[in-house]
Formats: sequence, C-alpha cells, structure tokens
Amino acid sequence: MGAVQGCCALRSKDGKPALDQGTSRKVATVASAYVGFGDHVVFAPLWATPDAGQKKRIAVIGSEQLRVYEIVEKEESVSFELCLNQIADPGESFTALSFWSSSESTKLVAAVFKAVPIASSGKAKAGEDPLAWQLQKSAVLRVWDLSTQEDKRPEAVDNWHQVVRELGSSGKRHQQQVSCIAVNPTKVVSADDQGECFVWNKADPSQGLVSKLIHAGGVGGIDCDRVCLYSVGALDRTVGVWDIRNLNALQTIDVAATPGLGKMRALLGVCRPASRWAAVASQKTPAAQGFIFVSAWSEQGEGLLMEWTLGTPKCRSLVRAHAAKVNCMAYGPYDNGPILSTGADGHIRVWHHAAMKCISAAQEKSGSVKSLCVEPQVRFYGVTDGGVLKAYSLVQGDGDTQTSDAGSSILLTVR
Repeated sequence: MGAVQGCCALRSKDGKPALDQGTSRKVATVASAYVGFGDHVVFAPLWATPDAGQKKRIAVIGSEQLRVYEIVEKEESVSFELCLNQIADPGESFTALSFWSSSESTKLVAAVFKAVPIASSGKAKAGEDPLAWQLQKSAVLRVWDLSTQEDKRPEAVDNWHQVVRELGSSGKRHQQQVSCIAVNPTKVVSADDQGECFVWNKADPSQGLVSKLIHAGGVGGIDCDRVCLYSVGALDRTVGVWDIRNLNALQTIDVAATPGLGKMRALLGVCRPASRWAAVASQKTPAAQGFIFVSAWSEQGEGLLMEWTLGTPKCRSLVRAHAAKVNCMAYGPYDNGPILSTGADGHIRVWHHAAMKCISAAQEKSGSVKSLCVEPQVRFYGVTDGGVLKAYSLVQGDGDTQTSDAGSSILLTVR
C-alpha cells in the first residue's frame, strides 16, 4: 500500500503502511469467535512497537458480563484467548468500558450502574404503599488489573466510588448510567445519560476531580486528546469542545440550528483523527482547532455522518451513511483513516476521510455490528448483536458493489 503524501498525520514516516485511498478495498473477516452478547468493544495497546512486550488484548462488555481476550497471532492466523470473565453482581450492570491507558493493556476501567432496592422512608403520600421499596441508583468506575491473568472480582478503587458532582464536593456520584469513557495519559473522563461529565486525575483520583453538566438530555459520545475533550449531546444536538483540565467551554456548535442539515433526532458519537503523532502532540494550550467526525440519527430514521471544522465552525460534509441508525464510528486503522461506520441496517462501510465518499462496504451476516475498535496499522474489530467478535482487515480488491452505495449518499459537501 502506497504512502499518502501530506501533513504528518497522513503519511508514513517509518515504513508503516498508510491507506492508499485511491485503491479499491474490501472488508475481509480474518477471525471470529462467539463471545456472548456485547455492547462495547475496546482494544489496547495502541501504537505499540513489536519489541515492547505488550500483550494485545480486546475487551467486550454486555450489561451482565465483561470478557477480556488476548489476541494470539501465529503466522497468518488470528485467534482470541479468554483471560478474564466477570459476571455482574445482582442489581448491577456494565454500561461503558475503556482501557486505563491507550499505550498498555494491563488495566481496564468499566462503568458499573447500581440499582439497589431500599425501604421507603418518611410518611407515604395518599395512595402509596408505606412499605414500598425504592431503587437507589448510582454508578461507579472499577479498575481491573489484568497483569495477573486471574479470573476474579476486580478491586474497586475506593476513591472512585466517591464520585463528585461538582469540583470540591465529595460523596456524590453519577446518578444515571455512564454512557461513555475516554482516557488520555493523565485523565479519565466519564459521562452519563443525564449529561454530567467527570474528569479524574489518574495519579490521585481523590484530588483535582472536576464535574459539570455539559449536555442537557444526556451525552451521546466523547473523545479526548491531551488538552481537550470533545462531546456530543444526544438530545440537545450540540457539539462541545472543552478544556479537559476544568471543563471550561472552548466552543459549542448547535448542530440542530445549522442551516441546510435537516432535522435530526439525536447526535450519537464523535471521534477525532488519531495517529501516533497526534498521541504525542506538543499542543499545550487548549483550543478548538482541527476537525472532528460526528454521527447522527435523522428524523427519517437514517444514519448520518458529518465532518466539522472547529475554530470557525463549518460542516464540511454530511452523508447519509446507513438506511438505519448508526451503531458506531471509528477512525483508522491507518494514520490517514479511513472512517469506519456500522449501522442497524447490518452494513459496515468504509469512508474516504477527506472526501467522505464510501469506498467499500460489506453486509455482516451474523447481525449488525454494535461496536468497533481499531488496532492501528493492522486491523479493526467488531462485536455483533448476535454475540460474535470479529477481526476485519482492509485488503486490496473491489468492495461489495451491491451494497457499497445502497442506503448511502452525499447530502452536503463544503470545501
């Protein structure tokens, strides 16, 4: 595959492959295994060198189960070896997942939602049962140490149970399900269905905790780099850029009020272009700059993808990506993309990152892919609603011409 010339994020500096987006590609399945129902899948380590000694791991969670697999590569074959299996306790469910660090696979952090029945207190209102039970709801983050390879209940870090709502307030927690988690080298960020966001210092989670309501009606998705947090509001249909240190707003884009985009039910996800060089970027002053990709759900029930320029906000591209809701979106596996999307229509689509043109597609026969993650420079992984974990590669050859354009079309292009 030829290197693409351009800025540092788009070309190969060390002989690593870049995607020649002018060459025909097709999505090929290279490994699969039944893992049980899963809603989220994550991979680590990113950007690891072959001699680093890091084990490649992939984690999958459903509401009742968390499983971690080691990726075993022998010659041309790929397989998944189970190394941790965790069942949720009664009254608990898993809702979000991330590796503690993108550069290593030894620690995993997951959001656990608790709904514990408690006896009603105080005088009952007219018509109410004075002995009725109520559900006390909260969410915590738990950390698994995978270095021991033991199948046991993870240690819950005490300070992480004392989730605060506001800076300087202790003893409070997420009161709704945590919908997404993002990490950078020093921070862990969690956001919930109510729209609250919490930023934790990895070095000491009990100190420097920041929290803020960033989206009314819930957070659809988050991504972050060293200095900024990027978010989308599920129901307020805004894109936010925040100083990750204090959650001060750097930019807010009202997608719903932007002319020419049409009506949208919700914003579903956000991602930034990722590369080895972006991971060690020298930017020290938080600022809304560069561009991001956003997935959305139209009033007609179609899945949309958008590319937005930050700073002076502009929607550069809007495409109808799927005939149904977008399940997930990811950038990679190469430094110049492409953009990957999956939909409830059962399709996996591959998009040229600059032109936002569909360059390949495949129909997943084992159910729609609910979540995607990327192993940079190598492949990407997905878990289907049928409970199958799959590894995919982009290989030379024509894509599925019968499905590459069906249900997808360019709605807006501004360059």
